Amino acid sequence: MSDPEQRALAVAEMSEAEEVRYEAVLAKAEQLGLPVRIEGPDQRLSILHDIRGEEAVYRVTLNRNAAISSGANLLYPTPFSLDGTGVKVGIWDAGRVRKTHQEFNSIRVVDRN
Repeated sequence: MSDPEQRALAVAEMSEAEEVRYEAVLAKAEQLGLPVRIEGPDQRLSILHDIRGEEAVYRVTLNRNAAISSGANLLYPTPFSLDGTGVKVGIWDAGRVRKTHQEFNSIRVVDRN
């Protein structure tokens, strides 16, 4: 995978295969009446990842815990009072960005898979 062209081709193939897989998961979820997204207490969010048999498999976010463990919660209050103006951040995550998240403005988010 040291050749950028081969790596790009492999990434494209894996991305396409994952999109096909997840579209099948979404179709089966609709057929079974399973929720794709479940919002819980303390900003916990469960997103449908797979269906095994007829059982849904969800991935769970723990945003409050993540903010505390990364120290991001310390940047909001004085003396920092940061709001993200002029800051670019790149994050790789297994899921898609929720552009409607309360902390984002849709023009701030670029979703590249």
